[in-house]
Amino acid sequence: MRSTPRPFAEDTVTTFNIQLTGQRVVFEPYAIVWAEEPHDLGALWRQRMRWSRGNIQVSRRFAKVWFRPWRSRLGSPSFGVFWFTVTLMPAFMVATSSLVVLYLANRPLSADAFHAFWTINLVAYLFITLSSLSLDPQTARLVWREALLFPGSRQPRDHRPRGRPSAV
Repeated sequence: MRSTPRPFAEDTVTTFNIQLTGQRVVFEPYAIVWAEEPHDLGALWRQRMRWSRGNIQVSRRFAKVWFRPWRSRLGSPSFGVFWFTVTLMPAFMVATSSLVVLYLANRPLSADAFHAFWTINLVAYLFITLSSLSLDPQTARLVWREALLFPGSRQPRDHRPRGRPSAV
């Protein structure tokens, strides 16, 4: 009997499968979810690497969907660019950190490479963050500082939209 390994991003796999059947997945602003935020850079790194591994699994699983808008909305070029920016950002960060070896071998080249990777990381980060904030402007107005700074830099707050009673 052959078993399929459980994906790191089972929520994303489920969301994609639902959308591929033609159904819509929508944001519910009043949903109550429990999430644990990383409280230091080590925890943030482990979380992002876990997400990256999950994104790579999802990318492989849905390889026939990417950049093929006639198959589904998931195949749109804009979603593909967003997805692969998120997926590849950790690789760009690791590549940037490996420049220490290049610095020891060739300082001028390492400076040029660092500036190039720094620019790629900055553009990717801003693209991901601003795209995410544009999806939900009401929440974006509340969390823009946390979105642009280290996520664990402030104490968790209740970011649920006001006006509707919360479930207890």
